[in-house]
Amino acid sequence: TLVSLWLRRRNQAFSANMALALMMVVLLHEAHRGLVIFSPVLSSKVLADAIESRWQQGQRPVIAVNGDYEAGSSVNFYTHRQIRILNGRCNNIWYGSTFPDAPKIFDDNLSFAKLWRGSETVFLLTAEDAKPASNTSDACPQKETLPDYVDRSCVLAKWGGKVVLTNEPKLCPASVPPR
Repeated sequence: TLVSLWLRRRNQAFSANMALALMMVVLLHEAHRGLVIFSPVLSSKVLADAIESRWQQGQRPVIAVNGDYEAGSSVNFYTHRQIRILNGRCNNIWYGSTFPDAPKIFDDNLSFAKLWRGSETVFLLTAEDAKPASNTSDACPQKETLPDYVDRSCVLAKWGGKVVLTNEPKLCPASVPPR
């Protein structure tokens, strides 16, 4: 920018424009490199692809994110499926989740237990370091804890500090006891 300003003051408009164009090319290249470096944290495409590759045609699996919706919002985008939110009435979406016409996608430990132990295949996106806890509080955020009934032995995919767990033993890479 300073070179461009200096060239403009010397009445060299073409050279000044070329300096700005070169600066923008370098800036866009470096911004792209930053997005590539941080893509594991920013995107969940790898996890969404792992989920999509595991369900059969015609099946309607349940996809849920543990804690903040923002941690797995790109799974919703890539799979074109509505996702449920476990213990996620926090932060940005808390206020809207209390409206009477809000979608019924918010689960607490009790309602999610019915889904997890039910007959439908459930994919749960959570933080890799989330620990089982029998008594979770209503304090936010809750992405650090998992309900104690969620089995962490069936990990379908890991990416960017996030994992996808499932309740379907047939999809697990290793053998898991039935639910």
